[in-house]
Amino acid sequence: MNAVTGSLNLMRCVCSHTFESSSENLQRINCLKELCSDVGYSDHTQSLVVTAAAVSLKDTVIEKLFTSYKSLPVRDNSLALNAS
Repeated sequence: MNAVTGSLNLMRCVCSHTFESSSENLQRINCLKELCSDVGYSDHTQSLVVTAAAVSLKDTVIEKLFTSYKSLPVRDNSLALNAS
């Protein structure tokens, strides 16, 4: 939710953390745009290619996971890209 305008943002995300980038169905973003004007993508892939594709669909918000320490015992840490 946007704290300034009070508007809602729908995010496209895959619940399974064991998928390949090629299986990510970004066309679902277009379905979300029929429900809400502000649509985003939560990317848990190990690539920036899917993120770039989501940007090309004119998403308004992108979430990408980054970490500085892959060894930390945090749930999504193994899926994050190295920040360095």
